Amino acid sequence: MRIRLTLLVQFVVIFGAGYVCVRAESDPIANQLAQVEREFSHAAGERGIKAAFLSFFDDDCVAFYPQPANAKKSLIDEPESGAALSWFPVVVEVSASGDFGFTTGPSEYRPGGKTDTTVYYGHFVSVWKKNPEGQWKVVLDVGSGYPKEDKRDEEFTARRNSAREKKKHDSSGSDRSGMMTADSLLSLLATANGNADAAREFYADDVRVYRKGFFPSQSKNRAEGLVHDEKFSRFACYGGRISAAGDLGCTYGIAVGGDSDTSSYIRVWRNEGEWKVVVDVLKPWPSKK
Repeated sequence: MRIRLTLLVQFVVIFGAGYVCVRAESDPIANQLAQVEREFSHAAGERGIKAAFLSFFDDDCVAFYPQPANAKKSLIDEPESGAALSWFPVVVEVSASGDFGFTTGPSEYRPGGKTDTTVYYGHFVSVWKKNPEGQWKVVLDVGSGYPKEDKRDEEFTARRNSAREKKKHDSSGSDRSGMMTADSLLSLLATANGNADAAREFYADDVRVYRKGFFPSQSKNRAEGLVHDEKFSRFACYGGRISAAGDLGCTYGIAVGGDSDTSSYIRVWRNEGEWKVVVDVLKPWPSKK
């Protein structure tokens, strides 16, 4: 989730903003999701952060405080914030079945409202799924922050996975099992050999990796450098979601570092004949030291 209202100061560093070079995209479903994301941001500016989140989040949406938790239950008793939060999508990907996708892009957060000159920068990652009424709702939401000087332009891209990759709806159960198995195997390899080995095995060529203090890496080669020194003692997967086509999904859980520091992890997976990670986020918990 982009923010928890009572913990604004702690989490403002997950947001940022920038400018993009926009190019036309032809797929109507991917463009539809991009527009819904823009409407979400507009609602936060017009109606307030809490009201917008409650409106656009699914009842079972998972957010990170930084521990995984039900977003709506965590928000419902919080007061509305006077802060200003704005964002827009730069990368959108939708499943072949058109019911599942993710968006990511820059945001900026101003704790004192729209005129506040104090600004925190970062990128959000939102996973979306269509509900039974055909409405896009956020089912997982997280962010990662970086310094202002690291902000850079990105070209807008929106893709929908090929219809040739679409599988029958009733196969999604076994596809989910395959994705969850891949998640477990990645975690085992990262625990045994370090995250660099896991990245070489499981990252897609166009993977985006989000780490606190760094602008998102946008290729496998750059990602491997970003995670090269990461070591983990154990992982625990809390759950996952998948498209009806079985081509796009996500997993999340906790990762305990070699020095006992704990983080929440979020992975978005694409089925390219074998499951590959296209988004990898690590959100550190506050240190107990």
